[in-house]
Amino acid sequence: MKRLAAIRHAKDWREKLDLAQNKTPGTEFDCLFKNAALALELVKLKVGVEGEARLACIGRHFANLFERRDGGQKLHEMADALNAWHCHKPKLAIANRIRAELIALNGMFPAGKRHLLKVVDNKPIYGKPYGPLKVSDILDNLARHGLTITADKKPSIIREIWRQAKELAIRLDSSKGRPRKSKYRQK
Repeated sequence: MKRLAAIRHAKDWREKLDLAQNKTPGTEFDCLFKNAALALELVKLKVGVEGEARLACIGRHFANLFERRDGGQKLHEMADALNAWHCHKPKLAIANRIRAELIALNGMFPAGKRHLLKVVDNKPIYGKPYGPLKVSDILDNLARHGLTITADKKPSIIREIWRQAKELAIRLDSSKGRPRKSKYRQK
C-alpha cells in the first residue's frame, strides 16, 4: 500500500514506472542515490564534464543540509534510506509486472492525446487521438516481456489487469472479443 501511494504521488509516468518495477526501495532519497550512482559512473567512464557537474550538484545538496536546522535529522534519515537502498532486492510478482505494464503503456500512449505524424511547412500534422488501452495489447506486452500466460491463468490475469487499472485510474477499452467485420470486407 505504501508503494501504491508513492506511485499515485509520483510526478510523471517514468517515476511511476520506476516505482512499479520495484527497482528502488521507494525512499525519499532514491532520486539522489540514483543521480550519485550515475555521476560516479560518468566520472569513471570519463564522459565529458557531466559527471563532475552532477557530483558538484550533490555536494551543494549536502552543503545545504549542513546549514539547515534539521540537517542532522535528514542525514540520519538518509543513512537509513541508504541501508534500505543497499539491502533492496527487486521482486517482480505478476501484480507488479501488470502494474508496470499499465503505467508504461498509459504513459507512452495516453488516451485522448494525439501523436505527431509529420511537420509540413513548419505546421504540425497530428494523427487520430489515442484511445483507451486494450486488454489484448497489455497481454501481448506482458508476453513479450517474458510472462508466460497459459489458458488457465489468462482469466485471473485479465481480472488483475482490470483491478490494477481501476487502482491507478487508467481507462481501459471495455469492448470484448474481436473487432466487428467491416461492411467493406469480402466474406
